[in-house]
Amino acid sequence: MLHPPALPLSGHRAPEGPPLEGSRSSPAGIEPGQAEFLAVIERHLSQCRRYGQPLAVLSIGIEGVGTLDGRPVDGMESAVSHELWNRLRARTRAKDSVVRLAGLEYGVLLPGCRPKDAPGTRQRLALTLGGVYALGSDPVITRVSIGLASLCADIDNAAGLWAAALEARADGRPPAAPTAPAANLRR
Repeated sequence: MLHPPALPLSGHRAPEGPPLEGSRSSPAGIEPGQAEFLAVIERHLSQCRRYGQPLAVLSIGIEGVGTLDGRPVDGMESAVSHELWNRLRARTRAKDSVVRLAGLEYGVLLPGCRPKDAPGTRQRLALTLGGVYALGSDPVITRVSIGLASLCADIDNAAGLWAAALEARADGRPPAAPTAPAANLRR
């Protein structure tokens, strides 16, 4: 006897509506809200504190989609967002968490990424994620902004890390070097 496709074979049942994508570890791939994402950051923080590892948090957003000659393109955001999601997951490690947030935003948690290495990681992702996407009949250019925050003595909680990453993305500035390593991190 075949199982009806509308019912899951076992485990958590996804909510009705269009399929949503979430972190690699989320059970049903549900887009988390702000509180749920802060809880994911907090879980990573507790693991990093326990093992004395650094943590980098990236806030990634699609700022615009246009034609090769610079004209804005309407209706391609969904396709670009899906392709960006695929590129992002392909360029991160298995231990990293990639989370698709509401709209055209993503959060990436990089445990073990040292503060001195995080700007290079940010730059590599910016080069990979922004640029030309061959979707549909004509290629489109995508502008992406990436904000970065690293666990340090000044920022040592989930809300602070996420706020710093969002602020760095909004300012369009490169990340500031942390003033001192977090007290609970081993050297």
